[in-house]
Amino acid sequence: MTKQVFTLSYEQSAGARPASMAHALVPNASAEQLASYAHGPLSVLSNTERLQAAAHTHLGITAANAFTPGTHRAGRLSIDGPASVMLRRTEGGTYSVAVSDPTTTRRTVSVTLHGRPLRTVSADPGVRVHHVPGGTRLDVTTHHAYGRSFTATLRGRA
Repeated sequence: MTKQVFTLSYEQSAGARPASMAHALVPNASAEQLASYAHGPLSVLSNTERLQAAAHTHLGITAANAFTPGTHRAGRLSIDGPASVMLRRTEGGTYSVAVSDPTTTRRTVSVTLHGRPLRTVSADPGVRVHHVPGGTRLDVTTHHAYGRSFTATLRGRA
């Protein structure tokens, strides 16, 4: 069973320069709550063919999808090659990171969190965390994971 909830379309003159747009789905939001997003907590960090990334300051979340080889930067994140990454910082200073390989072809996905070094609280098997100049790097073995997410919880050194 399916139900059409809304339709969205744009018209553009023939030969016009392509427009860049970003959208957010905010389930169950009132009109007043949506109005607060105009200059609110949600920001687009990147919206290119190489990288799409957004951050929500009130929730402490950064989400990024990288589509091409090379280093991609979004907020505190540096992502090596194609990957999907979600980072959440709690008020207590704990970071939760989820990493996956949407191509399902990579052996390893590497992500660096820039800033002070973080220590591992917990990590899924296949997630290796180590310090690098300027931050903390996660190397995630994604071989034969078929798009599954791997998680780690990190915290600043006490």
